[in-house]
Amino acid sequence: MPIYVKLGFLGPDGTFGYDACIEYERLIREKYGDLVEVERIPFKKHKELLDAVCKGEIDEGVVPFYNSENSQVRDVNQIFESSSCLACDLSVCDRIDLLIEQNILTSNDTVGLRGLQYLLSHIQPFGQCDRFIEGFLNEGITKIATVKSTARAAQIMQLIARQDLTEEEKVQIAEELRAVKEGAMEDAPIGEKLDWIDGLKERGACICNISCAGLYDLRVLAERVQNTDHNTTVFQAVYDASSMDTLAERIGQPELE
Repeated sequence: MPIYVKLGFLGPDGTFGYDACIEYERLIREKYGDLVEVERIPFKKHKELLDAVCKGEIDEGVVPFYNSENSQVRDVNQIFESSSCLACDLSVCDRIDLLIEQNILTSNDTVGLRGLQYLLSHIQPFGQCDRFIEGFLNEGITKIATVKSTARAAQIMQLIARQDLTEEEKVQIAEELRAVKEGAMEDAPIGEKLDWIDGLKERGACICNISCAGLYDLRVLAERVQNTDHNTTVFQAVYDASSMDTLAERIGQPELE
């Protein structure tokens, strides 16, 4: 009988945490083969993920600790030192180095790169891709907004392309928008936000992981638009050493290098 491992990551599917989780699962299968069965479980926040590890709701969590461009991932390191996490013994059991590549994807079948006016993503890619974006600002990209993750931006691109999208769903999406340019969109009238969604549908795209193209049926307009080809995020797989053995110990095999 295989050992079942519940593995948490910051969702939804298509985040870089998702890719790191898949890579870690590959490493596990490479080491232990059919002795292990992995279930990937997405979380909305890093705090919820780490709390779930401490409470024993999942076996391990894959979280980012360091980025070569932006140094430490602040929120994860702060959570790691919080009282809820200090109550257990969070320990690192493996490391995944993930190359970060950003891409421009759209759900619109006709818009081209030069026709874009709207861009949606998490806030970090706008800094990681600012050279590419600035090269197109004079060509028309003037409206930029953020949501909670790159994968959520890709989900939104897929949702707004639906013919049966209800007004209520559209309002819910609009409420998620946060502005990078042109003021505080969270305080903007709902009508303005809805107009923004319409513009995104007709002349917009998102910046995200290339895996989102397949996951959310999006068309690739440009690949690898980040400033550097050497942007790497270090993810670590963590577990509660106070209540759980390492995977190798559970299987009864020595740790493999």
